[in-house]
Amino acid sequence: MRTKILATLDALDGALEFIRNEAQTVISSPEHLSQVELACEEALVNIIRHGYRNTPGPIEIECKKEPAHACEISISDWSEAYNPLAAPYEEGHRGIALMKSLVDKIEYTRDGSKNILTLHKEA
Repeated sequence: MRTKILATLDALDGALEFIRNEAQTVISSPEHLSQVELACEEALVNIIRHGYRNTPGPIEIECKKEPAHACEISISDWSEAYNPLAAPYEEGHRGIALMKSLVDKIEYTRDGSKNILTLHKEA
């Protein structure tokens, strides 16, 4: 399933509800579901505040069920190119370390003018 939101903090609750509803079809553990939601919230807030610099732009969220009972959430935006996984661990980048600790795998790709951050969580 896929949804699009405008990159504003007001849209955050709706985006997280979409992610929660989709992820819970694969992930039955409340703890794992909370971890996915928190990791996605961190990614979305980073895009809103830093990627678009609080100027609304589009964000697309896609949730997929992977084989072997896993969930894949791809978050795409069209802001400036930025690979959060390559950022050094320092005071301003603790959220990235948090995301890495909450999910099983994170990948970043740049496709033309689109940033794609993909989070994988085993059920």
